[in-house]
Amino acid sequence: MKQQCFITIQQKVTKSQLQLTLDQLRSYIESALDNIENNEPWNKPNNNEIINISDCPKKILLTLTDQLYIPIADLPGKLTAKLKHCAVFSNPEFYKRQALRLSTIGTSRYICSAHIENGFLILPRGCLAEVNRIVSEQAIEIEYTDKRFSGNQLEKIRFTGKLKGQQKRAVDALFAETNGVFVASTALVKPLRD
Repeated sequence: MKQQCFITIQQKVTKSQLQLTLDQLRSYIESALDNIENNEPWNKPNNNEIINISDCPKKILLTLTDQLYIPIADLPGKLTAKLKHCAVFSNPEFYKRQALRLSTIGTSRYICSAHIENGFLILPRGCLAEVNRIVSEQAIEIEYTDKRFSGNQLEKIRFTGKLKGQQKRAVDALFAETNGVFVASTALVKPLRD
């Protein structure tokens, strides 16, 4: 009943109004087709391009603890978004489900391991090198506070195994850095000599 009332109070469209609407629609479709034809998906803008962001602070204090804490009160939104993007990666589960033609509802395409809490952008420590690069591009001076827990020395435990050449190089490379990810094949770490 409500639909009938609604329809009865509607005014008829004149021929000229209909023609004007159709012309606008045709114009929109033609411009959309031009955009599709000129679209080159392989020429996406490079994410690593240096973009000068205005209103950046002169100095920023990065705090290293369990994660990397960046105060965002003085940061422009564009810089905060670029920093947050450091911790975004593709979700392999989404693409696996998509390839198997399963439903991807409830499975996000990207995983973001960054979050904002109490005025800080919190990123995994593995993003430190990328954060340094992005912040340095904006000519911002970086100060660090290291509040990581250094642990306690275990005095009664000693490593008595002997490392092979490749294992020794891997251990030396690990100890040379304070932050990083060690990726090795199974065969590298299994055969320790007594």
